[in-house]
Amino acid sequence: MTTHPDDTSDRQAVAGSAEHWLLAALDPALREGTRQQWQAGRSAVMPTGSLFSAVRLPHALALAHAGEQQEFSAIDEVMSKVFEGGPVICDPCRPARWYALVPPNAALWLRQSEAWRAAGIVGLGVGSYISVPPPDSTAHDPRTLEPYWSVPVSLPGDLCDPGHVDRLIATTPDQLDEETQS
Repeated sequence: MTTHPDDTSDRQAVAGSAEHWLLAALDPALREGTRQQWQAGRSAVMPTGSLFSAVRLPHALALAHAGEQQEFSAIDEVMSKVFEGGPVICDPCRPARWYALVPPNAALWLRQSEAWRAAGIVGLGVGSYISVPPPDSTAHDPRTLEPYWSVPVSLPGDLCDPGHVDRLIATTPDQLDEETQS
């Protein structure tokens, strides 16, 4: 008879694997301090460009896709669908921003897309840093406004396809033009 772990133990196992993978992006001397920050429920600043790069998505782009649903949970669902479950971080400070984690080699061409720049999208690679929440922080907390995983890491190293950003832009050009011009 096969037994299946409950959802809580599955999430804990994935968060543990994600933590190990994320810490590999850091100098070994910084790993324990980062782990302690995460255990205290705080985000840690981490470099992009080694294990992953990031694509910073502006609030206007996220809202354009969420339609009338402006709750963070609704936008998180949109991000999960658009990026097909790839990891996305939300920094809910005003204005909120989302960071899709992409392969590190993607940053070179991310910075060159005129359509992305026009939409306020920024590719972050070598020399950039982002605030990374604890791997088990998967919901918006309006009391702390700490970053959280809008779409949690499901498998270490399984990143977002940067081509999905193009699809995100292509489906909302009119809404974005109105917001970026006002």
